[in-house]
Amino acid sequence: MLFNSWQFGVFLPIVFGLYWSVPQRFKWLLLLIASYWFYMSWNVKYIVLILFTTVISYFAAIFLERYHDSRPVKKLILTFTLVSCLGVLFVFKYFNFFAESVVDFLNMFALHLHQTIAFF
Repeated sequence: MLFNSWQFGVFLPIVFGLYWSVPQRFKWLLLLIASYWFYMSWNVKYIVLILFTTVISYFAAIFLERYHDSRPVKKLILTFTLVSCLGVLFVFKYFNFFAESVVDFLNMFALHLHQTIAFF
């Protein structure tokens, strides 16, 4: 579902109306489900990535709250979370671009590589 599709034009008012009609304590759950539905409407197989980053972020927030006095531990948790979540983004969104750029750059110097390194 794209932002400029008729499906999104139907989806958004439904979610907006539900958001203002559910009790306050369930609004986060509605937004979570709506977000997953939105991303799954594009490609169902990538829901695993979103679930992975959600679980990592959730537990990182719990651990950051638990170790509120220990600055080195908090830095380690935050670093792990950022590397994990941004690593998933890099691999699945930008890896092919950088791999193709490296291959093209090396080809300029007659160092020919096959472009079979495409990840996704």
